[in-house]
Amino acid sequence: MAKKRVRRLVVGGDEYLWTGRIGHVGTGAEVRRCVHLRILAGRRAVLPVVMVSAGPLGPWGAATDCSYPTPGTVRAVLELALAEGWDPRAPDPGFAMLGALDGWELYAPEDEHPRYWLYQRLLAEALPADELALLARIMRDPDPAMAAGTLTWQLDRRAEELLGDAQAFHAWAEQLGRIGADFHRAKLAEWELFRTVTAGEPWSEAALLTATDRSQRQLAERAVDPAALDLLAREGRTRRVRNRAAARLAESRRKRS
Repeated sequence: MAKKRVRRLVVGGDEYLWTGRIGHVGTGAEVRRCVHLRILAGRRAVLPVVMVSAGPLGPWGAATDCSYPTPGTVRAVLELALAEGWDPRAPDPGFAMLGALDGWELYAPEDEHPRYWLYQRLLAEALPADELALLARIMRDPDPAMAAGTLTWQLDRRAEELLGDAQAFHAWAEQLGRIGADFHRAKLAEWELFRTVTAGEPWSEAALLTATDRSQRQLAERAVDPAALDLLAREGRTRRVRNRAAARLAESRRKRS
């Protein structure tokens, strides 16, 4: 069962609150217990940290089976974050810890391939409130292409999860658009088109016809609006899109008859 405790910490005359939630990262034989640590500087900023135990292995593969961060550990994490440039007075978090501390892994490997895997693991386990701060930190990675690829992976994953909640989707997309590049903003626009069409909201014919092949394929598979399927069946960019839209349109008509 996940544990969550609230503690108070004073460093340099400033007061911080911190909470920890024990969870896990990885799958199968790679499962490892971890602690999702959140350090709050009043109401101004939150420092999210994923602490994967590097200590003696337990039944789950890590020392967090029977351990929990001490105030001394949290103080060390906070001091390391401050040394790396975290500003607890900044209104926008824009920072997520990635480093190393005695007994805990807080870092990204030097090689970009395991680092990409680690970023995905951290994002998959991150609390929703910590997602954007973690992504902002990842986008400062020394390998811009790998960082952009990680953001693309998370964008597609989270957009799919938020399709059913228009308000949450728009709030999330607006914030994510500030972090990503033009490519990511274009992908967000395509996901918005997909959300609009599949939700039965008004949509633009021009936007549908100029959407990418991938977006048109997704809509040919999942759109329920007969008008959208009819347009894709007649004017979809590829034969695959036109054939699939036509088949689903015919199936829809048979069910209604």
